[in-house]
Amino acid sequence: MHASDMDILNQNELLQATLLEENEAWIAAKCKRVLEENSQWQRDYSSKKAYEKSTEPYREEWRDTIGEINCEDEFHLETEAFFENDYAVAEWLTINVQPGLKARAVLALPKNKSGQLPLVVALHGMLGSPSVVFGFKDSQEEAYHGYGKELLKKGFAVLAPISINGSTPRIRVHRLSMLVGSSITGVEVGKIRRLIDLVLGMPEIDEERIGMWGISLGGLYTMCIAALDQRIKAAIMCAFFMDRLGKITVESSHYSSWFLPHEEHLLIPGWFNGGFTDANLLSMVCPRALQITEGKKDPTNWWPLQVKEFQKLYQHYDKLGVNQKIEFINHEGNHEVIIEPGLRFLDKWL
Repeated sequence: MHASDMDILNQNELLQATLLEENEAWIAAKCKRVLEENSQWQRDYSSKKAYEKSTEPYREEWRDTIGEINCEDEFHLETEAFFENDYAVAEWLTINVQPGLKARAVLALPKNKSGQLPLVVALHGMLGSPSVVFGFKDSQEEAYHGYGKELLKKGFAVLAPISINGSTPRIRVHRLSMLVGSSITGVEVGKIRRLIDLVLGMPEIDEERIGMWGISLGGLYTMCIAALDQRIKAAIMCAFFMDRLGKITVESSHYSSWFLPHEEHLLIPGWFNGGFTDANLLSMVCPRALQITEGKKDPTNWWPLQVKEFQKLYQHYDKLGVNQKIEFINHEGNHEVIIEPGLRFLDKWL
């Protein structure tokens, strides 16, 4: 019996489809198993200090996992005027972080305020920018609602770092970063933390009252930085919280999956090896104040899975006797910042 060229072609296509299905199913099952095996962290609830000490090894492991870069160069600060109005003045800051690498952000200060100011680090998402954080018009304005502007009106100083905001350039940087044991997340988290170092040395800023508020990609960075950096006293994570295993390994009609090629920049090698669920990562923020805001109409996540993940996180605050310091706001909106609850939360805890 002689197979035709078409028969052989069809057979090869069938084999390739089988290989793909087998390999995807195997690695998804392995991800689940590895995550479950490593997510039972050992915590000490006897006191706040004991709890924080017990989470320190996981904090260091997460820093290693994302490959956070060390940023120890002298700042060599450069400034450029950005905007001024009747209630605030803002300028661009540029600093060195490593030879050949700089970090940039907008720092905006409210006018007519006496004494040191509380600071909120406002982190934009994909396709966003510091300018849209402050209410300048662009395609993302409906998601941000100018929350940086509202913070200024309430008397907060606002630091708005800029991150690479498109999938293709982010993937390019991410692939190169992985070759030296880092990731684009590790690079940008390192830059943001170095910008915080700079601003906390300014006389206008109260270093004991530092908050962070990030949406989408900025929500990821809020989760990363608030977990790592105990200088952040109150954090708002918006439009990112999720059952991370499901988000990464399951294609669903309820939410967009990271299976999609343009999401490659978000995948960090070894993510599950340390048991780093969203609940576990954010448990490293405890006992500091944390608000999670998620929209039921947000197509990137699915609120029933978020509710289940939040219950896993809430138990740590509850066991430590600080459940008044954590909030989950499951609003009726979309992939967006919700202003009033965020301002109320930061005003309370900062």
